[in-house]
Amino acid sequence: MEKINFPTDDIFEKKFHAFASSRDAVRLQRKYELKPYIEKFKTARYFAVGFSYFIHILTVCASLLCAVNLLSLKMPIPVAYTLSVICVIGIEIGKRLSFAPAIKDYLQFQRMGYAQITITFILLLVSCLLVWHGTDATVKNFAVKPTLIVIDSASDFETKQINLFQKELEKVQKTQVWNGKLTAQGQSNYNNLLEQIGALQLLKNEKETKAKEQNKQIENQYNVSNVSNATYAKYITIVFDLLLFIVLAWLEYYDYRSTAEFAKNDIDKKNNLLEQNTNLINESDTNKESQDTENDNKTEDCNNDEDKNINVNGNNFNANGNNFNVNGKPIRKRIGFNNENRNENRNNENRNENRNNENRNENRNNENRNNENRNNIRVCEHCQKEYDLRHHKQKYCNDTCRIEHWEKEKGKKLNKNKK
Repeated sequence: MEKINFPTDDIFEKKFHAFASSRDAVRLQRKYELKPYIEKFKTARYFAVGFSYFIHILTVCASLLCAVNLLSLKMPIPVAYTLSVICVIGIEIGKRLSFAPAIKDYLQFQRMGYAQITITFILLLVSCLLVWHGTDATVKNFAVKPTLIVIDSASDFETKQINLFQKELEKVQKTQVWNGKLTAQGQSNYNNLLEQIGALQLLKNEKETKAKEQNKQIENQYNVSNVSNATYAKYITIVFDLLLFIVLAWLEYYDYRSTAEFAKNDIDKKNNLLEQNTNLINESDTNKESQDTENDNKTEDCNNDEDKNINVNGNNFNANGNNFNVNGKPIRKRIGFNNENRNENRNNENRNENRNNENRNENRNNENRNNENRNNIRVCEHCQKEYDLRHHKQKYCNDTCRIEHWEKEKGKKLNKNKK
């Protein structure tokens, strides 16, 4: 039996190293790499800026003819063109400069600049009116006019035939004459030529009428298509004009979000430093308090040991910490701890805690009473005034309101004397 040699190489590790050095790994790392907001949507910002200026150019071109038509009524055309261009560009600049700061104030301070919003609304109305009428005028003026049928070309063949027959008539009148009169054959030829000329004239008239009708249909179709195209263009330009405000709002949000992201990191760092400082201060305060309490306890013990007086004929005295009796012998000191002051302090603390608990209970009771009073308040169905509920079936604040409401519903007065 031959021994089986199993491979000891890690295939997955080789594949991993091959994948890590490939272009797909680099592409996926770039794709799923965490980026700040300012870098993540930078291309979208460039697109939005270009799109906003494209909308400005479109609205200027659309509303220019309307402004020119309005101003050309009272001034020459060159002056009207220059003033209309200045006015339309000024309206677009005003929209951009008034709406963007309003969005910035709302994002930063959560407040609305009503003056700026009113200015933008007025400028939007003016631009929409100019765009509505200006697009209509531009579409109608720059639309390609249809090719109409020439009426003379439609009956060109018949006119040529009629001219030929008229020339033959003239020949017959000149050649087939005897003694100043047409011969019999000449008369028959003359009549045949007249009949043919009449038939050709009828065909010519029919073709001309058909050509006129076709021209009318072409003009009607042109007018209908022109009106429909103008309406579509008007709505499209107005939609683009409204999209401008959405684009400007997003650009302001982009700037605010990108700055707020970095500002948030700075604020978090500052907050962490403040928390560390406050923790250190609290620790130092607690250490100082513990040391103060220890020192106070030591001073109390010393004072309690030193302040032991002796009664001599009704008078107490102390001799620098050494107590003597009348005979001059030292008095024995008490052995043990003096817990009298500590017990008094504990009793005082317990009294203060009990007082605080009593105050808290009183505040809670007052709050519960206020809540009960609020729940018991109702509105009178007649005079619409508030009153305290005294019964679950009570609907009116007093008897007068109850009687007046009953008289109003029934349409008659209550007989109070009736028993």
